[in-house]
Amino acid sequence: MKKPPFLKEKPLAFFSMIAVVTGILLLSSCTGTGSSKELSAADSLKGLKDFYIDYFPVGVAVSPRSLQGENGNSLRSILTV
Repeated sequence: MKKPPFLKEKPLAFFSMIAVVTGILLLSSCTGTGSSKELSAADSLKGLKDFYIDYFPVGVAVSPRSLQGENGNSLRSILTV
């Protein structure tokens, strides 16, 4: 199989050029136009459950053993809203 002229003379330069062009194209496609909403001071104190409350119920999985004893009392007071 015969190699093209650009691969015969300087194959490393050719592949380096391809890598640079690919990198430039990838970086230029990153526009950064995602969600750039500024958070207020009140929003910064919210947890995930507060942000996603309208989308789906957020909860925790707790075993019955975790709800026993002194730790269970404090967990029940936290989890019961």
